[in-house]
Amino acid sequence: MRGNGLEQLKKRRDVLCANFMIRYKEGKLQGLTGEFIVKLKEGTFFEDFEKLVQEQKCVILNENKFVKNQYQVSVSKNSTKTSLQLGNLFYETGLFEFSEPNFYYINVFNSNDPLLSN
Repeated sequence: MRGNGLEQLKKRRDVLCANFMIRYKEGKLQGLTGEFIVKLKEGTFFEDFEKLVQEQKCVILNENKFVKNQYQVSVSKNSTKTSLQLGNLFYETGLFEFSEPNFYYINVFNSNDPLLSN
């Protein structure tokens, strides 16, 4: 589906997220989800994080139960930016140790990891 078709998909009420996919090694596909992960720098106030999330039309999904001040953020359909663009924008504020988009992979189950199902 080319550019205009992607915009049509994004407008549909039954579609949560629509992004391009890229083909990498051995023809496998990788896609961008509508989420990204951030870790607040020491000294960053949660209120500043919340304000940025609201300004960018995002939603804080949860805090990582194993890593303090690391959060999963979802991009709203009303946002004009992708999770990759927002991840960069958040990082460039200087409030975060890191900010990175979540990706998904097609055919991830072709792994040689015997514990993958766990």
